[in-house]
Amino acid sequence: MMTNHIPDLSKLELNQKNVMELLFKCKATPQTKNVDNATFYSKDSIRKAPIIKLDQDLTIANKQIIRYWLGQLKPIHQQKEVMTPGEGFFNYNNQRWASDDRALYALYYLGTSSATFPYFEDGYQHAQTENLSALYALGLKPTYSPNDPRFKLEDAKKALSALGVSI
Repeated sequence: MMTNHIPDLSKLELNQKNVMELLFKCKATPQTKNVDNATFYSKDSIRKAPIIKLDQDLTIANKQIIRYWLGQLKPIHQQKEVMTPGEGFFNYNNQRWASDDRALYALYYLGTSSATFPYFEDGYQHAQTENLSALYALGLKPTYSPNDPRFKLEDAKKALSALGVSI
């Protein structure tokens, strides 16, 4: 049910607490109907991340929020075509948004499970994302923290809709 009130915008903030809360919310349970054996490395990559069982319906239901968080990453603001896993630690202000590697990996798990972020694969001397161009065309765009003066409520409309708020 949609409401007309503005929610706590802090839920749109890319931070360790928000990402980890959503990851645990989306973890598969015995009642989960559509389980995604999620990882953030491609099947062809030499590097592997542990498999996490996620409720794919929940990750897809939250894809606009996940996309909004991904849009706060520095490489997305720079419209890079590829990025390394470590580049995801930095937001558009070049500040490290997570102190724990697990939070960054949680964002990647959520992103790949919700089809809002590509897998990493082995590149030249490091892992890198697959080409990001297709995702930019599908709506992955630079976003701002709600605390940033450049934040625009209209830009957050889809993410807010996922929180049950229409504007």
